[in-house]
Amino acid sequence: MILNFAQGNIKTSVLEAVPVAAGATVDLLNASPGIPGYVESLWWVIQDVGAGRDGILNVYVDGEATPSVTTDVGAFLGHGVSTSPAKFSMKNIAFETGGTAFPTVTFRYPIPFKSSVRITYTATLTQPTAIWSIASYRTGVSQPYKLRSSGRTFANRMIGVTPAQQEGRAVRYLDLPAGNSGTVVFHSLCYAFGSDLSFLEVNPVMYLDGLVPGHGVSPQYDTSGMEDYFTSSCYFVSGLQANDWMANTSRGVVLPGSATMALDLLELHGGVSFSDGILMTTERGNRNSGAHTITNVDVAWLVLYYEPYP
Repeated sequence: MILNFAQGNIKTSVLEAVPVAAGATVDLLNASPGIPGYVESLWWVIQDVGAGRDGILNVYVDGEATPSVTTDVGAFLGHGVSTSPAKFSMKNIAFETGGTAFPTVTFRYPIPFKSSVRITYTATLTQPTAIWSIASYRTGVSQPYKLRSSGRTFANRMIGVTPAQQEGRAVRYLDLPAGNSGTVVFHSLCYAFGSDLSFLEVNPVMYLDGLVPGHGVSPQYDTSGMEDYFTSSCYFVSGLQANDWMANTSRGVVLPGSATMALDLLELHGGVSFSDGILMTTERGNRNSGAHTITNVDVAWLVLYYEPYP
């Protein structure tokens, strides 16, 4: 594993019941120590589950104009379209909501910076809220890694992804060409409004280090469907959170064709490292279980990965 975070000097930034107007942005952390460091952990509570789910989280380091990490909170948590209770606890991320209010999140993937870091939350355009947060960060420690994200938010989700697109690698969670290196540490995956559970048989896969997909070529990380992604052995039952890595979604009604999942790959596999490019995508369904009629779905996701700090 390439990641090794030393301790350094600890500091905290605290918000308590800070109001956030509809469409407004609030800083969860805005620190400019002028020396290297990293955010060690971030905890936050958002007053309303709707605002908490649909708001946008951005992470900027060293004054960059484009955030290194950006996601809506729902896709980030694998709980993007639900108002039902959910809870999971993994080594580097934990999430809990009673279903109607106060979603609580703990985030422990380190966020290195060289001189400054800013983490923001932007409320939805239609719903004000309030937020509590505690950000712990360390200074005096230099790290050669940068946390990055790849994803699609629910606000701009892929509507009606066709079977051909799902099975033909059109859905690409992360696509970095040769010459790129790093370690994937987190993946959430949210399917909504499929007419049945057939989309579970589309296989998330990973091709590493220049391996080119094609006839007779097997990815280094293969699956037998979303419900078995990284041996998660999920049971997708409406209204039930089946295990620590998945929560059913409903948007207020029973939708048996909706499911989401979050995987702490740093905990499960020590991260998925690549040295010469990576393609995280989807392919055709199970090879030995007969034909599947894959239906159209909406898809959102988030991938967190570390790359060498330029």
